[in-house]
Amino acid sequence: MKRGDVVLVRLPRVDPASPTHVQRGLRPAVIVQSDALANPATVVQVVPATSNQRAMRYSCSLLVQPDSMNGLNIPSVLMVTQLGAVDAARIQSRLGTLSPADLQALERCIKMLLGLQ
Repeated sequence: MKRGDVVLVRLPRVDPASPTHVQRGLRPAVIVQSDALANPATVVQVVPATSNQRAMRYSCSLLVQPDSMNGLNIPSVLMVTQLGAVDAARIQSRLGTLSPADLQALERCIKMLLGLQ
């Protein structure tokens, strides 16, 4: 697993009785942690994706178009505000990798989210 890899991950379910906007279930996500920390990692930092393009209304969201490099099959919104840790065992497969331009845009969004710009 490398920084920028698009993976299929099963995000944990939350209490179904609690209303939530946190992404869950099986979905694409992008690995965003440093390659120096990624192997062999037991916990991986990811940004989850959604096919719901209404998510673009949130700041720090990035629309990625599907292509042969990233392995996505539909336009997907990377929800940077939901950056988080997942157990590496929840990653089911690697779909592809972000283009250098998409990874650079994602990195800018993460810096903005974390106040590093």
